[in-house]
Amino acid sequence: MNSFLIEVDSRLKGRSLQVQKKSERSFVELGLGKIVCLGVGQLYRLEGEISPEEVSRIAQELLSDSVSENFAIDTKPEDGNHFFVDIWYKDGVTDSVGESVLKGVSDIGIKTVAHAAHGKRLRFRRACDSDNEGTFQKKVIQFVDRNLLNPLVQECKITGL
Repeated sequence: MNSFLIEVDSRLKGRSLQVQKKSERSFVELGLGKIVCLGVGQLYRLEGEISPEEVSRIAQELLSDSVSENFAIDTKPEDGNHFFVDIWYKDGVTDSVGESVLKGVSDIGIKTVAHAAHGKRLRFRRACDSDNEGTFQKKVIQFVDRNLLNPLVQECKITGL
């Protein structure tokens, strides 16, 4: 079974700016240092016997608006100073957007997607290298737990730390 992550973000600067600035401010207010939030996007995980071409078609036709949004498939952090925080619903929690995506994929004629999930991705860059990796990762986890998710229904994955 293949698994793909599709990130969709707005080309319009103001849409995610408020979340970006709030994240940066909250990180500093918690005494955790300085980070730069580079963007916030919608995240979709598709699983099944699907090809990269089908995933690209789904992203273009169903998940993004070609006029106001960009999409990327299976992106990785640029370097050791960049990282992603991906927030997902826990197993057993209803993901109505994921269910709608699954139906939409079927409606455009792709029947091989077995599961679809919806989440949110925040992209960050460390502003300085003053902390060792273990300390910085603990600070990020503390920040995420306090500010970005509801631990009763959501979980996060941090990539790049």
